[in-house]
Amino acid sequence: MFRPSFQLAKALHGVLEHFVVRTADSVVSTNPFVTQEFIERYSHLPPAKWHTIYNGYDRRDSQMMQNYQPRHYKGKFVLVYTGRLYRERTPYYYMRAVSVR
Repeated sequence: MFRPSFQLAKALHGVLEHFVVRTADSVVSTNPFVTQEFIERYSHLPPAKWHTIYNGYDRRDSQMMQNYQPRHYKGKFVLVYTGRLYRERTPYYYMRAVSVR
C-alpha cells in the first residue's frame, strides 16, 4: 500500500487547495477565522470571493432526535469526528472535558 510522507501529502494538499480556490466562483467557510486565513493566503484574489456561513441550529433537527437512543460498541459509547485537527484545532479541551478522574 502506498503511504505518502507527511511532506508529500502536505504539498499535494496545497496544490489541490490552490487549484480549487483559484477556479471556484466562491469559497465558503463556517467561521470568520478560516475565511480570514484564506483572504490572507490568497490576497491576490478578489475579496468578494470569500464568504462565511455559520453553522446553525434548526429546532426541527432536535425534535427528530427526541427518541434517539445512542448505540454502543462493545459496551462503549463511540464518538466520531470526521474533520481534521490542525493548528489551533486540537482535541485537548474535548479530551479534558470527557476525561474520567
